[in-house]
Amino acid sequence: MIRIMHQRVKPIVSSSAWFFFKLMNVSGAEAVVAAASPWVGMGESACLVKPYVDIMTPSELHLIMTSGSLVFCY
Repeated sequence: MIRIMHQRVKPIVSSSAWFFFKLMNVSGAEAVVAAASPWVGMGESACLVKPYVDIMTPSELHLIMTSGSLVFCY
């Protein structure tokens, strides 16, 4: 079941992240978190970019926290 969900969600997140990265001029980590938040949740989407947290700027970290919180508004 999880494998089927992963196969269906991965192309949606990838295309959404590419859209955010190219047209909205955000970093790749920000784009991935913003695209994944509605699908996997606030905590899990932040875990996708865990290796990059040490080198992120404060504004990138703020965007990650904000985009995760916006999932509650849906």
